[in-house]
Amino acid sequence: MNTSPTILMHSMLALAAMSAAGMYAQSPTGELSLFPGHSTRIVVGSKIDTVAVGAPEIADVRPLSPTEVMILGKAVGKTDVLVRLVDGATVDQRVHVRLDTADLQNKLRRLFGDGIEVEDLSGVAVVRGVLPDADAAAAMTRFLADAGIKWVNLTRMAGVQQVQLRVRIAEASRVAIRALGVSAVASSASGFGGIQSPGNPFQAVSIAPGPGGTITDPNFGYGAGNTVTTATTLFGGIPSSNLEVFLQALAENRYVRLLAEPNLVAVSGGEATFLVGGEFPVPIVQGVSGTSSPVVTVQYKEFGVRLNFRPQVLGEGRIRLEVAPEVSELSEIGALQQNGFTVPGIVTRRSSTTVELGTGQSFAMAGLLRSKEQARRSAVPLLGDLPVLGALFRSMRYEQEETELVVIVTAELVEPLDRVDTPLPGEFHVPPSDWQLFFSGRLSGDAPRQEPNPRMRALGLDELHGPGAWRRTDDVRVGAGEDRKAGPQSNSVEARQE
Repeated sequence: MNTSPTILMHSMLALAAMSAAGMYAQSPTGELSLFPGHSTRIVVGSKIDTVAVGAPEIADVRPLSPTEVMILGKAVGKTDVLVRLVDGATVDQRVHVRLDTADLQNKLRRLFGDGIEVEDLSGVAVVRGVLPDADAAAAMTRFLADAGIKWVNLTRMAGVQQVQLRVRIAEASRVAIRALGVSAVASSASGFGGIQSPGNPFQAVSIAPGPGGTITDPNFGYGAGNTVTTATTLFGGIPSSNLEVFLQALAENRYVRLLAEPNLVAVSGGEATFLVGGEFPVPIVQGVSGTSSPVVTVQYKEFGVRLNFRPQVLGEGRIRLEVAPEVSELSEIGALQQNGFTVPGIVTRRSSTTVELGTGQSFAMAGLLRSKEQARRSAVPLLGDLPVLGALFRSMRYEQEETELVVIVTAELVEPLDRVDTPLPGEFHVPPSDWQLFFSGRLSGDAPRQEPNPRMRALGLDELHGPGAWRRTDDVRVGAGEDRKAGPQSNSVEARQE
């Protein structure tokens, strides 16, 4: 490239003058630094013939006079500006359009606090700092997206970001049944007849003396192969008169209580899953073609206690939860017999919602109160309406069912504990000796006494002083009005006086 010394000298003088005036910044490598939307001008000592830009999307060049041009920064990046003069000389200028991190940092600090720092890394804004809550983080994301700035989010929210969720699912179900029905069969050499409670079929029973016995023999027995239906609660007969009486009188009360309390910890924004239960097989018969045998495959379905939740810490002790607890159990209700397999039904309690609450607060996210009553009266027309005797010709059944269900969620911001000797389930179990197991009927032995000193020391409470004392729950207690010196001695740790 041929460049006139005079032109280069004039160009350097012009650039130096503009740099002194603060119109643009030039790095030691000769780069011309601009911010997007800012401009500067280049003055050369001769008339300009042609101006070219390597990347027009980064910078633009506009002529101002025969000897000067304006360079406008458009987007972050680097490009070259080539100026060809009339006398054939050229001026090549490297242009670097930088991100105005100082201006962006000032704006973010005014909006979201003084803890924000912005750094330019190859045209990408790296944002660091501490944000007060999740709303501020979402607002900053929208702000930078609307500004069209490429950025990397390295911010974090103040406070604890781990959430412990405790879900309590409690259900109580009560069922009460009352039923009464009478059936009888009588027969003789000339005829037979009977009364059967509608809906309660019975099977006649042959009641007769034993083999070779007489009618006065007290040792009676049943005829071979005859059984009594399970719907009958009381039955009897008079062999001499060939009379059999079946009575269904039922008063049944059932009570079922279900309590599940899963606990789970997850970090803000993460999803956690908890399942305690199992899987049961479900046979699936595949389609057959021609004379081939059917193919049976097995799929497994889950049941038990399941908890899915996704917490989001909003700041200032507020937590937003997407929680979906589920409790399911196998049941004979709805069971299916298929190709010799018994597929049980599933009773499920499931809920899914999004709630917002403060740390330590509880929310009843779901509840159910159901009351169901069923009554059935089956009677022989006319005879069932007779007073007193009509009870022999009708069957009554009354069923009442009540169900109460509530799902309570409690969320807390938690931090991990240092190593503490906390007792675990079954940790203090001692196998029983032969004497305790066989002669005393005990399933566990005597656990050794655990003094509170190690645990108090781990919690930093062993240096407490005062008139009180750390006591075990099985220590002998001395009342406030009793003489402690004369009273029974306990094994508690005495408090030290200062």
